[in-house]
This record gives sequence, C-alpha cells and structure tokens, in this order.
Amino acid sequence: EDNVILTAALESSGNEELKDDWDVNVVPDAVSRPSRYSTSDQQSSTIFFTASVTQWYQKVRDKHILNQVTKRLDQLSGGNRSYCLSKRLKGSSVEVFETILLNGCRIIWTQSSGNILVWYICHHKHIDRCVRLVNDAFRRSYEI
Repeated sequence: EDNVILTAALESSGNEELKDDWDVNVVPDAVSRPSRYSTSDQQSSTIFFTASVTQWYQKVRDKHILNQVTKRLDQLSGGNRSYCLSKRLKGSSVEVFETILLNGCRIIWTQSSGNILVWYICHHKHIDRCVRLVNDAFRRSYEI
C-alpha cells in the first residue's frame, strides 16, 4: 500500500499542461486514496514531482529510505503539517518547505492551491543550493 505513491510517481498522468510547464509527474491517487494520516478536518493534497525527484527515485536502491519518503509524502498528502513535515526555509523569496528524514536527507517542496510540488530530495548539506534553484525557477516563470 505504501508503494502506491512511488509506483504512481513513475507513471504518466495525462496532465500535459502542467507537465509541460514544470516537467513534473503527477501522483494521481494522492487525493482519491485517503491517507492513513489524515483526519476529517484536513484536506488531501495532490503531490507533483519534478524530473529531479523522479530521477532520484530511479537511482536510489535503499528500501528503508524509499519507505520513509513514501510515508512522509503520504502524511503530507493527508494534510499533516507538523514541524518535522513542513519546516519553512529562510532565505527564499517564495515559501519553500523541507520535510525531515531520518538519515539527514530532506524533501524540498512548495505548496500552491492545495497542491504540493516536490522539487528535490537531497542531503541536508545541499539545502541552500536546492532553495536557490527553486528561487531561480520561480524567477524565470513568474518574474518575482
């Protein structure tokens, strides 16, 4: 059941407009499948992945980290916004968040209209670079 997000992330979603703009893959069942971590007053979110995250999924071989990332994404899609799931990062002109993983890795993501866009999964020492890349992408797209 936890691998549904991972499997769906590697498949095409059919949402061509968004994929063309962001080069993302959609997790189509993040909304239709109730999260184990959501409550009735929380709204579910659709999770989108950039190409960088899809490549990371294809390269990583550690089942423990894959399960942990899947669990965290399931929690985020269920509306859970605890501190370790949604720490706001400083030094950015847009709201960029990190989700903390056990081995020093982080999930770097933004939220718009209730949807979550996962930009990077990186080690803690690369957070500054990832935030800078997210800012550059927004600057190119929206002229912030």
